[in-house]
Amino acid sequence: MSALGRLGLVLVLLVTVSCTDAPAEVPITAVPPAPGAPEASTAVDRLLAAVTAGDYATASDLTVDSQMVAIAVTENASVEALHGVLATGGRDIGANYWESFAATIEEFMGASTFTVGNTEAVSIEGVDFALVDVNASADLVGRRFVAQRLDDGWKIDVVATFAPAMAQRLGRTADSLRADPTAEDILAAIIDQRHSLEVALRDAALEVDTIQLIRTAIVSLGG
Repeated sequence: MSALGRLGLVLVLLVTVSCTDAPAEVPITAVPPAPGAPEASTAVDRLLAAVTAGDYATASDLTVDSQMVAIAVTENASVEALHGVLATGGRDIGANYWESFAATIEEFMGASTFTVGNTEAVSIEGVDFALVDVNASADLVGRRFVAQRLDDGWKIDVVATFAPAMAQRLGRTADSLRADPTAEDILAAIIDQRHSLEVALRDAALEVDTIQLIRTAIVSLGG
């Protein structure tokens, strides 16, 4: 990521949000834990430990595989580069993303130590998510990380966790790629992130403008 791109990400991540409007209603239902699968909170705890230890390869391995394209989109990757991410899996994209996040983690989290707390498991049209509170207390709102349940267990959903920073770029890219017949596979990978944006609206701390930004992106992704 370029210095300018990293600065843009930092500025978005450090936005202070307040509860000013209710999230949009989406078809969400509570789900039980997956038998034999690690708890979503464990995945978040492992991610934060990896990031703070500088083990960005492990952090990337703990990230939803299909979202490497979404990360590359937010870094202004070309269509050719996005095809490359689809072909290779783009694990290096995830590692670079978490390395950039590490530079701002204390500001973003509001602390230098992290306590993983309550978890809410929900489902949208068969896709299971877990909303995991970190550093939340009576005096501190904390941050919410979102995990998605895959065949090999829970992994961090970066699109849902950092939706305010990613939604607009994803929506605009989806709109632009519809006219490109060579980018159908990229467009499909972006559209697959719609439910992640929908679950992001569960965050009651989002500002009105941010809610509208995410809703607009959801429409662009076919929601």
